[in-house]
Amino acid sequence: MRERRGDVDQVLLAMPSLSRSQRRRIVDDLQPLGIPVLQVPSVEEITSGRTRIDDLRPVAIEELLGPGIAGQVVLVSGAGGSIGAELCRQILALRPRRLVLLERSEPSLYGIDQELRRSLPAGVELVAVFGSATDGQLVSRVLQEQAVQVVFHAAAYKHVPLVQANPLSGLANNVLGTLVLARAAARSGVASFTLISTDKAVRPTNVMGASKRAAELVIQAAVLARGGDLFLLDMGEPVRILDLAKQMVRLSGLSLRDAQHPEGDIEIVCTGLRPGEKLYEELLIDAESEPTSHPLIFRATERAIPPEQLWPQIEAMEAAIRCQDAHAALDLLAQLVPEWQRGEVGGQPQSAHPVEVAQD
Repeated sequence: MRERRGDVDQVLLAMPSLSRSQRRRIVDDLQPLGIPVLQVPSVEEITSGRTRIDDLRPVAIEELLGPGIAGQVVLVSGAGGSIGAELCRQILALRPRRLVLLERSEPSLYGIDQELRRSLPAGVELVAVFGSATDGQLVSRVLQEQAVQVVFHAAAYKHVPLVQANPLSGLANNVLGTLVLARAAARSGVASFTLISTDKAVRPTNVMGASKRAAELVIQAAVLARGGDLFLLDMGEPVRILDLAKQMVRLSGLSLRDAQHPEGDIEIVCTGLRPGEKLYEELLIDAESEPTSHPLIFRATERAIPPEQLWPQIEAMEAAIRCQDAHAALDLLAQLVPEWQRGEVGGQPQSAHPVEVAQD
């Protein structure tokens, strides 16, 4: 490749069959020349009506994998969120018999419902349900009326600083919402229940991560699917945020502005960690990963809490949330997730005070 840009303004990548590594190699080769790389839609995307031939977009970095769910009735909670919406798009491409969208935000539900209906495959039914996963009566009715077979639970509060400042709301949604939906799914005979968790649940340094770890313990105790298996996606090699930011600038055809290049277009400013964040994320607490039939998916079995110990603690947490007792709720969370590195929560430093829980 020539070491100068020449007269090239853009590069259009029109080879959807390329592997991720091949795609990345092309982008890396073109980065030094400062040429933006745009992805041309695939033939399937064009023929399905989801996009047009002239709808060019930057090369995507993320991908989601979904299980074989053709012909099944699938419910996605938090369907209007970033992860839930992408799950819905991927699931729809696998042609379930019915896809049920559960979302508490009206504009988010309307948006994903309208988007999916524009590319709805023949024979697939789409049902939009306006409500919360924490509403036990609603959830039970929907699961039974729609004869749901597969659940993807993506509803959660995920923004670390907001949950850190509002821990009771985070616990109510992330922990109790998972409990409500998991119990309703078990009563309704749901065959598969998948909780979308986060790497922040591993040795968490914030309430959001600790709440998701507690949610993983609900799932394990409920013995849904194959007994609470934890699955990990191979996300490839870690990428520094700074390198990613530089790549995004270059992919846009712009230049960096720094001390050596004061005439550049965009300056990158490092602001440091947000409250509760940590610099490096992990995927496992104690267990080692095992291979599965898919080369990019691994299984792990983490520490579990016996149901007779877990349920009283969860019930005590629920009572503390109802009473708006943040200290008691967070102390119970610390007992459930002992690896949680407690810091400042809700604007005040937190110190652990054991909470007595009556057990049967």
